Amino acid sequence: SGQACSHNLELVLAGDSAGGGLAAATLQRNPKQLVSKLVLISPWLDSEFDHPGMLELSKNGPWLLPDNLTCIARVWSGTGDHLDPRVSPLRGDLKNFRKTQLFIGNWDIFYFDVREFAQRLLGLGVELDYQELSNALHVFPLLPTPEGAKARSQIVDFIGSRA
Repeated sequence: SGQACSHNLELVLAGDSAGGGLAAATLQRNPKQLVSKLVLISPWLDSEFDHPGMLELSKNGPWLLPDNLTCIARVWSGTGDHLDPRVSPLRGDLKNFRKTQLFIGNWDIFYFDVREFAQRLLGLGVELDYQELSNALHVFPLLPTPEGAKARSQIVDFIGSRA
């Protein structure tokens, strides 16, 4: 009939671990995207791994080792620079971030970086739903546990809520 459609579609970027870091880096590099929300599950946000408590946390996680991740980040960057914001988005500009839901366990190797990221987002006035779980491993929302089921339910609610 020639009438324009007016749909209120929302684009949600979501990712876990490296995918969470990639979602954050994507928004940084393309701030004019029509992204309304981010869901980041244990995102890999920095590849320096220099926090004093990092070594202790690396003993808790059965599958992530800081030295291996730094090596992967160097290759992933394409330049050998593991601190490039494209692979370490914590080091990039966060001013264009949208409403964000962020999950992290305090036994996760990315715990300290995620907490810093959350503090920076809050400092910029970003609407943040920060979910930190005690004694939880990397990507706990994806694990077949009661805590994981609860987190998945929260993600569904967050995505379904109006921006």
